Amino acid sequence: MPTRLPAALALALFSSLASASPPGPSGWEGALAGGPAAFACADAEAGRREVSSAIERSISEMSFVLRPFARSRLEAGNRVFSRLVVRRDGGDLVVERDGAPVRSPADGSAAPWLSPGGETYQVRQSLDGPVLVQRFAADGVERINRLHLAADGATLRLEAVVRSDRLPAPVAYAVEYRRER
Repeated sequence: MPTRLPAALALALFSSLASASPPGPSGWEGALAGGPAAFACADAEAGRREVSSAIERSISEMSFVLRPFARSRLEAGNRVFSRLVVRRDGGDLVVERDGAPVRSPADGSAAPWLSPGGETYQVRQSLDGPVLVQRFAADGVERINRLHLAADGATLRLEAVVRSDRLPAPVAYAVEYRRER
């Protein structure tokens, strides 16, 4: 024999379902809906150790004569930023790294970007749910950053991979960030 819900329980269940608001945007779209999203490095010292280890792994097969030059260039281009701010500005995505902006169209189209070291790169940025992808490219060098936003929006994991014709292996590392309130 089928079980029937008491009328009061059925009415309460129906009312709660009818009044529930539809889910809002998730991932980066949701995080940016209310304005910029700012993140602070969770553990800068651990981040610096991670980057340093990744650089050493990458250059370990290089000649001992070239290693110091490669290390110096890689350390300059792979700083651990104390603060990241992600925002939309019209049709552009802007990622500020310690206040220095990287700007390009949000649709993934390329835009020129001048690095703090003075090199010109073509940068592409796009949102893919919980991942913001940045691609930097210049003569024989490619860097891909994947900024993974946690489901609750409270943490961010920046995963970076740097490839170059001059490196025997890619430099790959990850740094954790926490949402500022």
